Amino acid sequence: MTSLERKTEANNENESPVFKTVSQFAEDNPAFTEGGLRHVLFYKGVELEDAGVISRFGRKILINEGRWLRRVEKGFFKKISGGRK
Repeated sequence: MTSLERKTEANNENESPVFKTVSQFAEDNPAFTEGGLRHVLFYKGVELEDAGVISRFGRKILINEGRWLRRVEKGFFKKISGGRK
């Protein structure tokens, strides 16, 4: 990670997060289906929660929209599940 990327990431971390439910996120971002999001959350939920991309509010899952989209740009979701061993 370059110095500029670290500064950009630090600035992004200081922004107020925009949280959306899975349904709201899918509605606002038509590239992601609700079922596809739930599939990712099933397989990558712990990693995403540790990274602050999602938060749990009771049983509800809230997605930090900015962090999610940055992960997409960085290729985090290239491999979600399955594949041959």
